[in-house]
Amino acid sequence: MSNKSYAVRRFDSSVAQANDFRKRLAEALKKAKAFRKQMVHIAKMLCPLENDNASLYFDVDSYTPKICFTMHQLDSFKDNRLATALWFLTSLDGQREVKTSDWAESLNRDYKFEFEGFDVIISAYVKSDSPTCRKVVVGSKTEVVNEYKIVCD
Repeated sequence: MSNKSYAVRRFDSSVAQANDFRKRLAEALKKAKAFRKQMVHIAKMLCPLENDNASLYFDVDSYTPKICFTMHQLDSFKDNRLATALWFLTSLDGQREVKTSDWAESLNRDYKFEFEGFDVIISAYVKSDSPTCRKVVVGSKTEVVNEYKIVCD
């Protein structure tokens, strides 16, 4: 049992957590800097110019640095802009596997490519009035949510 008070132990624990976070952030930044050249090269190829239908940002404060590239207003997931970007990433240094996640509510599909030291994520959004892609209801669920109020005797 520690001689420190509960408040002091909680404070010290918070300081230790903050120091751990700073260490992880420093490691992530070191990794991002080490792969800066490769990341910037890929980003330039994906998004050479500013564009109203695309956005680019770098996430360098997570465990794995990421290039995040978002494409909006696509006609479909076979849109030439998306197909070209996916081809580029899969063939950059040999055949590369892609992982996908669908977000049907927003007509969005994320494509994740893992490189040595960093990831590239393309988030593709299809137009809501796309002639080839649409949201289809496949089921429904009813959720009961309790509402509360405070009553004191």
